[in-house]
Amino acid sequence: MKLQYLLIIVIFYFNSVASQEKNITVKFNVSLKEQDINPKASDDYKYFQKVMQKEVKEILPHLNFFVLSNRQSFQFTFERPMSLDNKPDAFINYATTLVFNGKSIYGNVLEKKSYYIPRILEKTRMVDQNALNWKITDEKKDILGQECFKAYVIPSESYEDYDKYIPIYAWFAPNLNYQAGPTAYANLPGLILELETNLLKYTAVDLSLTKKKVEVINKENLDILSHKMFVQFYDEWNKNNRPSKFN
Repeated sequence: MKLQYLLIIVIFYFNSVASQEKNITVKFNVSLKEQDINPKASDDYKYFQKVMQKEVKEILPHLNFFVLSNRQSFQFTFERPMSLDNKPDAFINYATTLVFNGKSIYGNVLEKKSYYIPRILEKTRMVDQNALNWKITDEKKDILGQECFKAYVIPSESYEDYDKYIPIYAWFAPNLNYQAGPTAYANLPGLILELETNLLKYTAVDLSLTKKKVEVINKENLDILSHKMFVQFYDEWNKNNRPSKFN
C-alpha cells in the first residue's frame, strides 16, 4: 500500500517536470442528493425547501460546470445554457450557490488556499486546501480513459468548513498532473474526475486541453475572511436579515 502511494507521487512529480505548461478544462455533471428537512423548522421554511429542492434537481442537469486549471491555480465555474432562459434567475442562483457556496471557487495551488467567491454578501470565505487528510486506496477505475484511484477523506472534528462541502471520497487521475477539481480541497496528486459530498455528486463527462486562461483573483479587491470569521459574520447577518418565518 505504501509502495503504491509512493508510485502515485512519483508519477505525478515526473509528469509535472516533463510536460509543458498546458491548461486543462473538465466538464462536470452535478446532481443533488436527497436532503432531509429539519422537522423542527417552520411550515413556511419546510415548504420553501421542498420547492427549491425540486427546482434544483430540474435545473442542475442543464447547467454546464467546468474546472479550469493551469497547474498553479484553478477555478470551478459554470455556464448557463439558453435552454434555461425560461427559469427565473432566483432559481438558477440558488442552484449554483448550493454547488459553489457562492458564485464560484478559486484555488491557488502554490499558496494552498481556496476562495469561495461570493454572490451577494461581498465577503470571500478562505479555506486551507491542506486542511483535509486523504486516504488513498488501491481501488481503481477508468474515467474518460484515465486510470483513477479512489481516496477517502479521513474524518475529523477540526475541519473548518461547512459539513456539506467536505468531500466524502474522490476519484483522481495521477497521470493528469493537475491539483484541481470541483472542490476547494483539490490537493490530491492528480486531477479529480469524480467527487461526492453529503450534498452533491460531481462526475466528469469531458476533458480537454485548452488555451483558456484561469481568471486569477485580485485579493486586494476582496474582503477575505477565514471560515471562523465568516461564520461569525454570517450568523450576525442572519439575525438582522433572515425573515422570521424561516427560522
